[in-house]
Amino acid sequence: MLRQLAGWGLLLLLVGAPWAVGCLDDWAKMSLAIGGLVVAGCWGFSYLLERRWPRVPWPCAVAVGGLLVFGWWMALNAQQQYIGDSHEFVGVRAWWPGGPGAVDGFSARELMWPLSGILGMLLMACDLGRERLWRARIWWVMMGTGTSVAFYGIMGKLGLLPMIAANPGHPGSAFGPFDYHGNAGAYLNLVMPLAFGMLLRSHQKKWSWRWQVGCVGAWVICVVAIFVNISRGAILIAELEFAALLIWTAFPSLRQGRVIGNSRNVWQIAVLCAVFAIAGLIILHNDPRGATIKDNLRQGIHSPRVLAWRI
Repeated sequence: MLRQLAGWGLLLLLVGAPWAVGCLDDWAKMSLAIGGLVVAGCWGFSYLLERRWPRVPWPCAVAVGGLLVFGWWMALNAQQQYIGDSHEFVGVRAWWPGGPGAVDGFSARELMWPLSGILGMLLMACDLGRERLWRARIWWVMMGTGTSVAFYGIMGKLGLLPMIAANPGHPGSAFGPFDYHGNAGAYLNLVMPLAFGMLLRSHQKKWSWRWQVGCVGAWVICVVAIFVNISRGAILIAELEFAALLIWTAFPSLRQGRVIGNSRNVWQIAVLCAVFAIAGLIILHNDPRGATIKDNLRQGIHSPRVLAWRI
């Protein structure tokens, strides 16, 4: 019972996280941190009561455990703390002076709380995903939430709905609940393949035509949102996703011999995917800022974006 309640809490967080202005404001980050820790704690405590190990793949468990140990080590053994009034770093007492530790202890601890909750929810998703019912629930919630964000963003760009987020320095950067087009594009790139997978599922299981039309509509809305959003990086990543989805759809051997609907429907989906891929290339080619992408690729490791990533 406790694990089921934790699962429903996870679904609520999956719905609320993107709509809470992308969880970038302090109140949203704190809510996500507390919610994630509570649901993950309830999930772990349920297994403790049952005296058995969670059903989590060991590579994921090792990776999550390593990140948590390393992160909290650095946060708790911080060597300095940043003072905003004087704009300087001041040394603090560490339990291992001179050992590995964060530069700013307050910022490190502030980051580790939501990260711990997110990693706990990742373990929960791996465990609940072993059950067919919960796997479907998580998939539907993520796809439905992403489609609603995409639809609201499109309507906002058309001026039919009020903008939730605002970017005073660059108004065109806002999209739906996100105030920065890069964050919105990254989220849409995660949701679009989920909608495509549900579309294939609807053909595989031969759902009613209403459900199939709904799945097609959800996928189209996500794709259009990626194109309407001004993130060129997101469109470029979507092109790679289209290529992977097109190969996956057109070659049945990659699906372990499973038949997804009839061949006519499969090729219709493949053609639609190819059309979207071509449309994305045309948008990138005609984008007046496209020279910036070419310049970044030409500069290689000396590109400002690459240098910023290294920093």
